[in-house]
Amino acid sequence: MDPCSTGSTDGDSQEPADRLVATSSGRPLTQVKHPTPPPRPHKPSREEVGEFAHKKLGVIHRSVLIVTDVVRSLRSSGALWKAVVFGILARLSVALLSRLGRPQPTTAEMKAFRRCMAGSAQACGSRWEQLGFELIKATTTAGTQLLVAVVLVRFLNARSAENSGRAALRPIDALVGALIVGTTQYWANRNQDGLRWVIGLALAFVLAYLLSYLIPTLVLHNLALPRATLRAISVIRTTWDADLLSWSAIWITSGVLSLLATLPSKTLDWFSSASTTGPPPRLLLILNLVLAVPAEVVAEAVSAGFVTVIIWTLRTGSYPEGFRAEALDVVLGSAATSIGPDTSET
Repeated sequence: MDPCSTGSTDGDSQEPADRLVATSSGRPLTQVKHPTPPPRPHKPSREEVGEFAHKKLGVIHRSVLIVTDVVRSLRSSGALWKAVVFGILARLSVALLSRLGRPQPTTAEMKAFRRCMAGSAQACGSRWEQLGFELIKATTTAGTQLLVAVVLVRFLNARSAENSGRAALRPIDALVGALIVGTTQYWANRNQDGLRWVIGLALAFVLAYLLSYLIPTLVLHNLALPRATLRAISVIRTTWDADLLSWSAIWITSGVLSLLATLPSKTLDWFSSASTTGPPPRLLLILNLVLAVPAEVVAEAVSAGFVTVIIWTLRTGSYPEGFRAEALDVVLGSAATSIGPDTSET
């Protein structure tokens, strides 16, 4: 066969894929090769894994430092014990008001009432009672967050060189936000099957998370609810690139305290399975007042204080007295490099 020929005949063996394609003059024009195999994924070395783990442990350590500073400030300012007292009084008032004007309850009604007060909205009776439970629960949480934000902002202003201005008390705006969250949570609980339940839970979580930023924003910026909502979203976006583990200490603290808060309901389940009369009412009341309510309120107060410190730092452009700057930088993300006085809103 002519070496310059580009044709082929039957019976000829297939030429190599990387042969030279020649012109009529015999000079090579191009070279056809097999496609290059994709590069193998990089396997991290032991040193790289160790460095990554060390970095993440450092983030967790700084998160613990922030929570420690928050708890110390809450205790020094008096916000912690005020929040606990508020939580106990609010829950006692709800329990007493819910029994006014009613006849002597039956044993079954008392069991349902105890389960309702222990945190089970489905045991609160009619749908209106369940809605009332969720609204009261959300309002009590918002009240705790508002109390902590106001007391803590005044405390930080008094101790620090920079001042965020007067701590605004806007209970109506906070109440409206709490009612929206409570209604959404009720809707999620009423639709426990299918996609609506998942959407309801996700929406309730997002709104509750937004409310935790909204209430300190109301206090620090003294804005109406719509503008405060936009400002709270802006704060979330500003700190969005922060390491997720910077919140790890809050998750651990809230998780442990939430477990303690569930003990009364677990005690109720144990008594209900072991006895037909249920737990002694005084025992359940004592467990609620001594353990469950304080644990739940402390978890809410620490979370509210955590967010309040973040917004206070962004508002004043300085680190609050008594807080470690290197720890706050982890939570602030890229905003830590460009903190400046916020004078756009007064």
